[in-house]
Amino acid sequence: MPTLNQRKRWREKRQDLQVKDMVLLKEKDILRRQWPLGRIIEIYPGPDGHVRVIKVKTSKGEFTRVIPQVYPLEYVGQA
Repeated sequence: MPTLNQRKRWREKRQDLQVKDMVLLKEKDILRRQWPLGRIIEIYPGPDGHVRVIKVKTSKGEFTRVIPQVYPLEYVGQA
């Protein structure tokens, strides 16, 4: 029965984050417009090969975050 109810969410393919990508770091206690902006300096893939954890450099230092706590920025020139 589980195979009859396939979830689209798990079938979508998204490009993994890459070193030098710009991201916003989600912070629980501050407004979204004040979330720090940073650049990815290292990526750590999980056992499945997809990026699960990243290290980000901001103006206030380096931070390690899991993917659900970051929001990638889209580049205007991106295809």
